Amino acid sequence: EKTVENKKLGEEVKMLETRIAALTKQDEDHVSQRKEHEQEQAQLELQLEDARAKIEFYESVMAEKEECLEAALKTCSASQEALKENARASRMECQELRDQLQMAARELEA
Repeated sequence: EKTVENKKLGEEVKMLETRIAALTKQDEDHVSQRKEHEQEQAQLELQLEDARAKIEFYESVMAEKEECLEAALKTCSASQEALKENARASRMECQELRDQLQMAARELEA
């Protein structure tokens, strides 16, 4: 009887050892997966930080370009106004010269 009981106990011990080995392996796998997930999360956080830095940089570049464009627009507007003023002055000068020419032509006729 004791040998049968010892045999059963031996088989039960082996079964428990096998189960413990399987659970240990499962635990090691979970630890390994957790480490992989932590590494992946750290990498994603770095990528996110990099993306934020790029966005901030591009926003500052765009703001700078916007300021330059606004300054260029003001310069163009001022130049356009100056050109309009010059054209107006030239037209008046041409009109004065025409008037003088007409007066000189009349004097010659008279």
